Amino acid sequence: MICQIVPTSLAYMLDISPIAHRLVTRSWNEPVLVFHVLQVVFFMLAALFFSCPVPERFFPGRCDIVGHGHQIFHIFLAMCTMCQLEAMFRDFLVHRQSVVDVHGEHFIMLAGGSFFLLVLCSVLTAVLMRGTVQRQLKKKD
Repeated sequence: MICQIVPTSLAYMLDISPIAHRLVTRSWNEPVLVFHVLQVVFFMLAALFFSCPVPERFFPGRCDIVGHGHQIFHIFLAMCTMCQLEAMFRDFLVHRQSVVDVHGEHFIMLAGGSFFLLVLCSVLTAVLMRGTVQRQLKKKD
């Protein structure tokens, strides 16, 4: 468990450092900051439910199918991702012109299009790995 929590925490602190700096140094009159705060709060709650056996510790046998801490972890992580995406979208709408001026419209389209390449590579990897596993299982039989 420690081997999962420590690297994940360090990676999250590195990833969130620009947002944390923004939350500390900017005035709170920007509505988008609420989504950034919610992202951090939901991630911390997800980390709590990932690392601690809550609520199954307090209700043994009652959370075996529904309400297990790992399920709650996934819910909070999904909420974290939704808040992060909403914050990024709103930031982009506000700062769109400066981003286009710095990077150019072509680069932004390329970055957005690369998502589909990522999905394609993920699907291809899953299909290839499935075939490899099936061949290995047939060899064992």
